[in-house]
Amino acid sequence: MWLNKQTGRLTDKRPAGLAQHDPKPLPLMPRNPAIFSQLEFVNDCTLERTVEYIEPLVSHLRHPLNGCQRAGDPRIRNDERSYIVPVPNLLLGQRAYYFDAGASSWNVGLGGASLDFFTTLWARHGIDFDFVEAWEPTTDPKRFLKTVPDAWASRVRFHQAAVAKDNTTHPFLPTIIRRTARTGDYVLFKLDIDNIETEQGIVDHLLSPEGAADLEFIDEFFWEHHVRNPWMDKWWANSWFTAGTSGVRTLSDSYASFLQFRQRGVRAHSWI
Repeated sequence: MWLNKQTGRLTDKRPAGLAQHDPKPLPLMPRNPAIFSQLEFVNDCTLERTVEYIEPLVSHLRHPLNGCQRAGDPRIRNDERSYIVPVPNLLLGQRAYYFDAGASSWNVGLGGASLDFFTTLWARHGIDFDFVEAWEPTTDPKRFLKTVPDAWASRVRFHQAAVAKDNTTHPFLPTIIRRTARTGDYVLFKLDIDNIETEQGIVDHLLSPEGAADLEFIDEFFWEHHVRNPWMDKWWANSWFTAGTSGVRTLSDSYASFLQFRQRGVRAHSWI
């Protein structure tokens, strides 16, 4: 998208005669409470209230226009992530950590690699991660590290390992996050390993009374929840999560999970 700073107009077509553009564009933040959801935080000491916007839980938990575009329309791709609203900013001096479960390359992957996406977009919001840790069981560490930009090499740790579904096995990421970060740090956790049982085990732990202490260390959570979803059945037909005798989980279960995270102060997003 192209923004005319003089008129405030947006267009998806490169303006004619454009000589140059800002290589580091500023973030566009939502301002309409009738469209975007809000998280309200209260300072325990001063009782001051602050509000942060976040994308609403709507439709099929992807870009609202996904599946609606005409054939050949380039504006809204199936892997479109522009619906995501990042955290506005960090507190002065606050350290930032990024944990990624399911990262095989820095900048190559279906929909665009998550590592490149988060480090680039979050930088527009003034967030430069102090530490990045990633897991993926099939990628050779040397091959992965070759994809990491030089500017990030000293801040990235990669593990060729499958993550655990509960705290009886290592590596269980909620435990690792709690042992690495402090409650005052900013922590982004992305979960997308295409192992439905493991993903659900981690989520169920975080939303359980036992996992409440671990959840205190997570500020931003991204998760691709594989459920019975008419828009995604073409790709997910064999990977729905079946919850025992209660049957196949659906979008209703996704809404309930993401809402629980948000009600507990976590900026939870549906990932693709």
